[in-house]
Amino acid sequence: MTEVKKTADSASGRKKTTRKKPTAKVTRKKTTAKKAATKKKTVRKSAAKKGGRKVLTPEERYRLVAEAAFLKAESRGFVGGDPVEDWLAAEQEVEDALTG
Repeated sequence: MTEVKKTADSASGRKKTTRKKPTAKVTRKKTTAKKAATKKKTVRKSAAKKGGRKVLTPEERYRLVAEAAFLKAESRGFVGGDPVEDWLAAEQEVEDALTG
């Protein structure tokens, strides 16, 4: 609801009318932030499992591959071998384990 305030203008003797704009109770920025937070939660829940298998974050997948590659190098006493080949083989092992 708009509030109207009438005041007298001393120079001309006429009355001035000023209107105040109504203020919104919830700003657009707050509403948008709230919707975005709700959407993120929904996406996280639906991404937790996809096609009966767990979906890993890139950081989790990287950690698993790094551990598998380290174990390959450790099993041969860190002598010989190629770190790139260890990494690629570890990636394949992790992928096979995730897809079942």
